[in-house]
Amino acid sequence: MDVLELNPFGPVSDPFIMNIPASISPSPYNTCRTNTNSTGDEFMKRKRLFLSAGIASSLTSSFYNPLDCLRVRWQTLYPSSTFSSQGIVNFTRHIISNEGFINGLWRPGVTSNALGMASSSALRFGYYETVRDALHNNSITGIHNMEGSDSDLEQKNGMYMFIAGLSCGAVAYFITTPFHLVKTKSQAEMNNYLHQIGKQHTGHKAVLSRFSMIVKEEGLQGLYRGCTLLSLRGAFFT
Repeated sequence: MDVLELNPFGPVSDPFIMNIPASISPSPYNTCRTNTNSTGDEFMKRKRLFLSAGIASSLTSSFYNPLDCLRVRWQTLYPSSTFSSQGIVNFTRHIISNEGFINGLWRPGVTSNALGMASSSALRFGYYETVRDALHNNSITGIHNMEGSDSDLEQKNGMYMFIAGLSCGAVAYFITTPFHLVKTKSQAEMNNYLHQIGKQHTGHKAVLSRFSMIVKEEGLQGLYRGCTLLSLRGAFFT
C-alpha cells in the first residue's frame, strides 16, 4: 500500500495526509521491525568487539611472553644468587644457552597469559560501551533539565567514560585473576632449574593441572590471591 490512512473510522480527505509514504509510517509493525534490527545490530557489534579484542590480546601477549617471563624471573631471583650481580644480560644468556629460548622464556606461562589477556580484553572492550551508555541513559533526563551548554554535556559524558572504564577493567581483571596467577607462578618457578645445566626440566605444566594443584593446597580462594591489586591495575589500565 502506497498511501497510509491515519483515520481508522473512515477515508482521509486531506490530500497531504493521503500522500504520506508507507515507509515513514509509525505503525507498530515498522516500530517492532526497527527495534528488532537495532537489537540484532547491537548484538553483532558486541560480538565483534569480544572477538577482535580477545584475538588481538591473545596474539600480542603470546608474542611478548618471553619479555614478560624474563621480567618475572629477574624480579623473583634471589639476591644471593650469582646471577643477580652479573646483570640481566648475562642472566638472559644463561637461560637461552642452558634452557633454550622456547623452553626457558617463551613457553612458561604462555597459555595462561594468552587466555587471561584474551578474556580480560574481551570483557573490558565488550562491555565498556554498554556500561557507559547505561550510565548516560540513567541520568540523561537530569542532564537535559539542567541549564548549561553543550560543553557541560560533554563533561558528563567524559565522567561516564571514566567510570565505565574503571568498572569494566576492575571486573574483567578480577574474573581472570586465576589465569594471571598461574602465569606468574609458572614463570617464577622456572628459576628452580637455573643450575640444571644440560638437563631437560619438567617445569612446564598444563593450566588445568596448576589450577587443581592450587585448589588442593590453598582452596578456591588461592586462585584469587592478589585479586585486589590486579583489579586496581586493570581499572586504571582501562
